[in-house]
Amino acid sequence: CRSHRRNRQEAQVTRTGRFSPTLGWFRLDPHRQARRVAALTVKARGAFTLIYYELWTWRGRLKIEGTDWPSITRMTPRAWKAIEAEVLSAFEITDGYILEPEMIDQLAFIDSQAAQKREAGLRSGVARALKSLPGQQNR
Repeated sequence: CRSHRRNRQEAQVTRTGRFSPTLGWFRLDPHRQARRVAALTVKARGAFTLIYYELWTWRGRLKIEGTDWPSITRMTPRAWKAIEAEVLSAFEITDGYILEPEMIDQLAFIDSQAAQKREAGLRSGVARALKSLPGQQNR
């Protein structure tokens, strides 16, 4: 549904300040993910997956304190509290943040590619503008 997609994008712009429709996907290694969640209960696997997806929105880094985990995991606060420790144990936690280094690396690569394309576009635009100056048509 278009309105749902638009609302999701607006929400991402509000939360991250850097949403780009081109960041709507990421690489996922299913074997690695299966190994990470193998010891989790079914509910904890679902919560882990939803948090993992949310991490992409937050560019691979999500603060533990103050985050509305029940909302992210689509659980009641009581249900979330019951599995919170189990789910968070499957993530890398540093200085009060859940970090996904591979996701952060992917985003850095995407950002560098976008910067290169932006610079190439600017150079191309300048070249075209100079070409369109009077007396420059044959160059």
